Order: sequence, then structure tokens, then C-alpha cells
Amino acid sequence: MVVWYAALGVITYAMYAKDKAAAQSGDWRTPEFTLHVLSALGGWVGALLAQTYLRHKSQKPEFRVTYYLTVVINMAGLLFLLAGGGLGALTDVLSALL
Repeated sequence: MVVWYAALGVITYAMYAKDKAAAQSGDWRTPEFTLHVLSALGGWVGALLAQTYLRHKSQKPEFRVTYYLTVVINMAGLLFLLAGGGLGALTDVLSALL
């Protein structure tokens, strides 16, 4: 799980850096939805570091609110897994919802 968070953090930070460079040069931008999905899947630490050190997406209130929601979603999912819900239980819940 630590490897998952580390890898996703690095990938998310890189995506923020790529998006910032694209914003500065007028190139194709990474959709905000993509950045939020990466954050919700566990890349939120990389996102926070990118927002802090790259100063990217740190001044948009709507983006920040959604970002913090992705952190809560990720932490809830992690707590669920650590509390013994496991991936099997998660699959059962998702199957029931769909």
C-alpha cells in the first residue's frame, strides 16, 4: 500500500507539473477531473506538494474544495480497507451499487 501511495503521489505531482507547464505555454491542459481522480486514488499527497511548491491550482477555491473532498474520499476508502473491509467487500459494495 505504501508503494501505491508513493507511486501515485509521484505520478500526480508530475501531472500537476505538466499541467502548469502547459498553462504557461498555452498547450493542451490536463483536465481537472483527471487531477481529482488521481488525488482520490491516493495521489493527494503529491497533489498537495504540487499545489504548495509549484503554486499550481492553489488559488482556485472550487478546485481546492473538490481536492479536499478527494482527500476525505481516499481516507474513507483507506480506513474501510484497514478496518477489515478488504477488497472483496469493496467489490461487493460496488456490485450492489451498480
